[in-house]
Amino acid sequence: MSTPTQSPTFGNAGTPSFNDLTSAGPNITRISKIIVNYGEVLDGLTITYETASGPKTETHGGRTGNEVTVTLSADENIVGVCGNYGFQSSVYGTTSINQLQFIIVNKSTGIARIAGPFAPTRTSTAFRVIGEVVAFAGSLNSNGRFIQALSCYTK
Repeated sequence: MSTPTQSPTFGNAGTPSFNDLTSAGPNITRISKIIVNYGEVLDGLTITYETASGPKTETHGGRTGNEVTVTLSADENIVGVCGNYGFQSSVYGTTSINQLQFIIVNKSTGIARIAGPFAPTRTSTAFRVIGEVVAFAGSLNSNGRFIQALSCYTK
């Protein structure tokens, strides 16, 4: 496998931060499931990675608000991530990921589907990452309750 490339970080990079390419290990083969928690902003992500040594699950942010599970079949890959980020003074008083969606393609059939958008549309800055997503990185607000910044590793 080629070395994954990290996208720019979208949002307000800060601490605590996470990097699933490091914590889940270098032998990630694919993403099999993502649980998205959201309300006014992206509260949290729980990502299950398939690795050479078995499944590894990484949880980031809060488990509050709406919860949606996105399950990928063995033939599916996330080939794009898009969303919005911006300052939310009326909600949390800081920059956060305001909306997120995943573009998923079945590599056997070529059929694409979109999961999301998760969280409401807001006036904010749009972002997108194109390429087969193999891992996520980012940062949380100071109490770890929501995601302030997000980056993707693609191959």
